[in-house]
Amino acid sequence: MFHWRFQQDRYLLPEDGEQATMMARVLNQLIDAPYRYQEYDCNGFSLQLLSLLLRSGVDAGIISNGDHMWVVMVAADGRVVEWEPITNQEVAESDRASYTTNDGLVLY
Repeated sequence: MFHWRFQQDRYLLPEDGEQATMMARVLNQLIDAPYRYQEYDCNGFSLQLLSLLLRSGVDAGIISNGDHMWVVMVAADGRVVEWEPITNQEVAESDRASYTTNDGLVLY
């Protein structure tokens, strides 16, 4: 079980990567919009999940490499969790080529 952490207008970090992943998975399920290419795609999903995370007190941001956008969270234990809101799962090492940020933008 996890606990939302929002105190006195400050965002707090999830305790660890596992807790960050659980929070993202639960909140991502609240996105009920269907995927529509160039209308409601990775940008829409990422921004909506980011909004849900921030309103819940989770410190989060988004990453954009110009072609794709996804969510990032940093846990208190130092683990960085990158989350793909379209598939509702953590970015896997095997998919790392699609999530490069050589000339990307991190909004945190």
